Amino acid sequence: GIELGEKGTCKLDDCLNHGQCIEFYDSHKCNCNNTPFVGQRCNQDVGIFVPKDSELMIPWQHPAQISSCFRIAVQSFSSNYSLIRAKAHYQFVNVFSNTGKTDGILMRIINMYQT
Repeated sequence: GIELGEKGTCKLDDCLNHGQCIEFYDSHKCNCNNTPFVGQRCNQDVGIFVPKDSELMIPWQHPAQISSCFRIAVQSFSSNYSLIRAKAHYQFVNVFSNTGKTDGILMRIINMYQT
């Protein structure tokens, strides 16, 4: 049985990368849903390879239908590539980016369309 003051099986660092620790009677499990990770501790990166001159398209639904946060990580072997292209039907889009380096250009914005 469970005694008063007994601690659960989840520890602070059991689930990594924002995975959620789910308590069971005498064990726990990491729920990695809504993270880009899998594995018993949410520590295995889910990655794909996108060949040159191809694209990865992720349909974006209305914000009321999905969570408000969508996260992707990109690693490129080229210094000249298009990271994000969007056709927005909403009032605003927030983009946060981090190069992981102390020097360099984070983002260059160009207007490719004449209005």
